[in-house]
Amino acid sequence: MKSVLITPEGIQKNLKNIKPLDAICEYIWNGFDAEATEIKITLHENGLGIINMITVEDNGIGIDYDELKYKFQPFNDSKKADLSAKTNHSLPHGRKGIG
Repeated sequence: MKSVLITPEGIQKNLKNIKPLDAICEYIWNGFDAEATEIKITLHENGLGIINMITVEDNGIGIDYDELKYKFQPFNDSKKADLSAKTNHSLPHGRKGIG
């Protein structure tokens, strides 16, 4: 079985130029690409009222559990560039290929 070593340093290097708002937008577009009709964004605050976590949830089709181990191989690659319009006549919007 193949394995991929992903370190925190590698992720930081790969994502250092990504702005938080761009990352949130990417998650939202990924939900639409998964044919979601609802997307929920929750801001979680710590005891001081500072946002320390953001949760993005949707009701899209998601990734089949059995396909999950193959979905992100190779790391940081995007399959969306090869997809055509879906049944809802929408081309994929998520474009970063990193989440």
